[in-house]
Amino acid sequence: MHVFTQGAMQNIQALGSNWVILDPSWTFANNSPVVFTQIPGRDPFTKDTKEAVASARSLNLNVALFPQPRFITDANEFWKSAPRDSAWWDNWFNHYRAFAVNFADMATRSDAQTVILGGDWIAPALPNGKLADGTPSGVPADAEARWLTIIAEVRQHFAGPVLFALPYTNTDVQPPLNLLRGTDGMYLLWFAKLTDTNPPDKAAMTAEIGRLLDENIFPVQAQVGKPVIIGLSYPSAGNSASGCLPKPGGGCLDWTALNRPNPDITTISLDLQQQFDIYDAFLNAVNGRTWVSGVVSRGYFPPAALQDKSASVHGKPAADLLWYWFPRLLGNVK
Repeated sequence: MHVFTQGAMQNIQALGSNWVILDPSWTFANNSPVVFTQIPGRDPFTKDTKEAVASARSLNLNVALFPQPRFITDANEFWKSAPRDSAWWDNWFNHYRAFAVNFADMATRSDAQTVILGGDWIAPALPNGKLADGTPSGVPADAEARWLTIIAEVRQHFAGPVLFALPYTNTDVQPPLNLLRGTDGMYLLWFAKLTDTNPPDKAAMTAEIGRLLDENIFPVQAQVGKPVIIGLSYPSAGNSASGCLPKPGGGCLDWTALNRPNPDITTISLDLQQQFDIYDAFLNAVNGRTWVSGVVSRGYFPPAALQDKSASVHGKPAADLLWYWFPRLLGNVK
């Protein structure tokens, strides 16, 4: 992937962006016992991540490292099938601590500006954690203290801001307030339902986004007193605005199911306009709410401009929209 990095960074800069979020990874190769490490061929080499940071910095882009695990199956199956007894949780937290500290050191050595912990997959390990089906995960009662210890140790290895990423897929927000207060900001990973209508109505979506922000996110931001950055992950596909990509046989697919190099899902239609309209509605809603500190487009595919169903905006109409909005949100263009 690194051979495409420079061109991708130039494209991102040309959109008017001022930040790039890189997601280097380790892989959970097993969950009992926990085996969590870098696997060649699945996870980028340290050299590749450092080169990507250097490429972005050479274009005056700020860089955040958002280390993410990969799973042999998927995150929900990993959590569901794990023993999740006290010894297992001790082992899991020790592995995540090593993972977080490793990338804090990498951020320091590579001159990255920010480290982001957590992710879409993290809910079972948070205080009062739950599995995807809503049942308790069995996370230790002192989970909050364990997380605060990890954050404190990351700060010993990295002097810049440390953010915490949480999934936001519905209105049931129960954020770990004390944990968030121990960081420098919230990174909300947003694939929330905006409408039941397909194709969606843009004005209705704008109103619903405003409602979700005001009723569900602003009260948390006010309590925590930290910046909120929102990462959007809407594919250019039919039903994207519903927050549910229909899975054949029932249920919803993860938004990443449409990303390359995954095979095409023929039961889901291509809809570039829907992605454009979602971004337009969101940016209009955010524009009037100064307490939102940033908007991120997730799932960018560096190697090529695509006209596919993935969340990547590279080469799609939504990218032209970001080119219009980003400089205006940053105050560079009136």
